[in-house]
Amino acid sequence: MNKSIAFILVFLSLYSFSYSQERTVGLLLNTPDSDDGFTFFAPSLSFNTYLVDNCGKEINKWNSEFRPGAVAYLLEDGSILRTGRVSGDFGGGGIGGMIEIISWEGELLWQFRYADSQVHQHHDVEILPNGNILVLAWERVTKEDAEALGRTETISESGLWPDHVVELRPEGLNDATIVWEWHVKDHLIQDVDSTKINYGVIADHPERININAFSSVSSDWNHCNAVDYNPQLDQIILSSRNFNEFWIIDHSTTTEEAASTSGGNSGKGGDLLYRWGNPISYNRGNLEDKKLYGQHDVHWIEKGLPDEGKIMIFNNGDTRGYSTVDIIVPPLNEDGNYNISLGNAYGPSSLDYTYEGNDLFSPRISGAQQLSNGNVLICEGFSGRFFEVDKEDNVVWTYQNPISINPQTQGDIPNTNSSFRAYRYPRSFPAFVDKDLTPGLPIELGQDEYDCQIFGLSSSEDLSELPISNIAFPNPVGERLYLKNQNATSYSLVDLHSRIISGAVNQHEISTDEISPGIYILTIYDKNNIIIGRDKIVKL
Repeated sequence: MNKSIAFILVFLSLYSFSYSQERTVGLLLNTPDSDDGFTFFAPSLSFNTYLVDNCGKEINKWNSEFRPGAVAYLLEDGSILRTGRVSGDFGGGGIGGMIEIISWEGELLWQFRYADSQVHQHHDVEILPNGNILVLAWERVTKEDAEALGRTETISESGLWPDHVVELRPEGLNDATIVWEWHVKDHLIQDVDSTKINYGVIADHPERININAFSSVSSDWNHCNAVDYNPQLDQIILSSRNFNEFWIIDHSTTTEEAASTSGGNSGKGGDLLYRWGNPISYNRGNLEDKKLYGQHDVHWIEKGLPDEGKIMIFNNGDTRGYSTVDIIVPPLNEDGNYNISLGNAYGPSSLDYTYEGNDLFSPRISGAQQLSNGNVLICEGFSGRFFEVDKEDNVVWTYQNPISINPQTQGDIPNTNSSFRAYRYPRSFPAFVDKDLTPGLPIELGQDEYDCQIFGLSSSEDLSELPISNIAFPNPVGERLYLKNQNATSYSLVDLHSRIISGAVNQHEISTDEISPGIYILTIYDKNNIIIGRDKIVKL
């Protein structure tokens, strides 16, 4: 059969399958333009965290005694880093407070509660290259102390609960040591009372946070909802929903320097290095300059991806009635600081990229992720809809979270199935080495087994047209395969049934003595998980 005709038939059959059977949850659309991998998500009301393939079939599931609070991540060793909801003294509690690591097999490896009468973890955490964990949390500032800091706006009797960040070093099964910390309360300014500390001209100090910005009776003053780390810059980014902007701070400081205005790579201590989204907050703009609206999931695009180093934002648009996914290029200079003109707001004044379409709107939660091929995976969190768009903004994959408290039934209208975020992990991700990745059934109820192709993997037609021995030898292979490309660091082998074997390259050799005889697709990746070669391999 002509390959182009075969492709059209496959695509049309999938497209018809997506709609003719009135599917309402699980996989709704899968096309060849989707970036293959596994999608990871923790439904907001569930005690389970899920990993599914591009056909919506379960690869793994982790159980916890807590509902998520709210983020979860898959780690390189196959375990998951997950937050859990516990009650606390702060009225905003119930979002977070517990942090845990659970193995691939479901064993609880570590658990730590960061919630008491003075602090409460919430929303997000971030794993660091050294294995430590950045924790975003509220902390109590009494009404009297807030007033001493110059707060004149309404303060509830419970005081003010601004944000802080601590770096935890996990210890044992349920302990941790704080090895670094940064506090909003150390970097405030006010222009109301010259007899109190932190008095100054707000517009002259964009590195400081106006303690009287945005009157609110809520103690949750900043409402930060994301923390991300850039290992190349040794900097941290925080998203403040209530300020409608994000902040970047220096992580290279000591804790003492982080409480001051000097020290670290930046020489600015813990003061803000950069902020963007709403210059009204530091008196250098007006409503027309506002760019962010209750945003979530602010993060640097990772190294090795097409837009590495840029900043991606899920711009919820809670007060404008629609959401967008935005990318900006920060005004970073060679010394790791950010350019700003005297008297002006931080740039840029325009977006590098924005996606607005497919009726995208989620007034809260949500996120987005750039994938290795440049596509963007979007989590419309409020509705639990995950979809992927290509560079031309075409929707190429759609999945409706089928989990509320329990799995929902195919054909029913989904409800209470929100998800804070969703992530796509490529098949070359180290977590999948030596793991059983055989797909199970879809996780929704009332759904029988169905045919679905994992595009980018093997099919008989693809195998017949692939060349032999371009990237590895000998071929056919016995017990060991040698790679010609010296830049290969990881690989995947996929058989005719789309079962995958993956691992790290050891001195440019791959052991094949334990795989069954047959035909495989070998894909090799460089250190940034970018595909650098693909070949047909015959195992004797």
